[in-house]
Amino acid sequence: MRQTFTRLAIRRQRWAPRMTPLLSFILVCLVTAPALATTVLQLSFSEVVDHAELIFEGHVSKVETIQTGPRSIHTRVTFDVINVIKGSYLEPEISLQFLGGEVDGRRLVVQGMQVPETGETGIFFVESLQEALIHPLVGWSQGHFLLESDQRGASRVLTADHAPVTGLALVPAADPASETVAEALEDSIRILEDNGAARGVITAQDLPVEDAMSASDFRAQIQLMLDVQQQVP
Repeated sequence: MRQTFTRLAIRRQRWAPRMTPLLSFILVCLVTAPALATTVLQLSFSEVVDHAELIFEGHVSKVETIQTGPRSIHTRVTFDVINVIKGSYLEPEISLQFLGGEVDGRRLVVQGMQVPETGETGIFFVESLQEALIHPLVGWSQGHFLLESDQRGASRVLTADHAPVTGLALVPAADPASETVAEALEDSIRILEDNGAARGVITAQDLPVEDAMSASDFRAQIQLMLDVQQQVP
């Protein structure tokens, strides 16, 4: 008999299941199930910036899998903090926990979960520093960007799926007066492809790293969005 998986509809990460009785029930099901299927909704890049409590540039120094409950397993990722772009964080290190992993032969897999790897450097958009979330980054892969050096040593920006980011475009807000209810609903509910990027993040898989957006330009665009958001009442 084929295993039937529970699907979770997640509009934004702040609405994702926490450690609730529902999640406990799901974890019980995972004792024999190989994976937990999930559905993540696509955000605009400006929403990713807005929803992040902390945005930082960091280097992954350690990844370890830990048992966090009778039937729950998490992967704890420790970062060396290089630069804080948004939020208040003064410590030299930060650790984030991602649901899933393997401990003593017991494995918990969350479909679509992409955990930062040891040695990678990137810019990370953390949704909350207090709440226990399935995935601590805003919009899962939408809040995860890699920084890689080109042949000249300049730092370039890639998505979590290693696609060069060539630009950022503002996604205009929907005009309720010019849309039908169905069109407005379709605009607000877009399913994210596995390890996909937010709307407004322009990528090109076939381009070399040298053609990707520079890290300095990327940080400047984030700061511009933050400045605009602060001016909006």
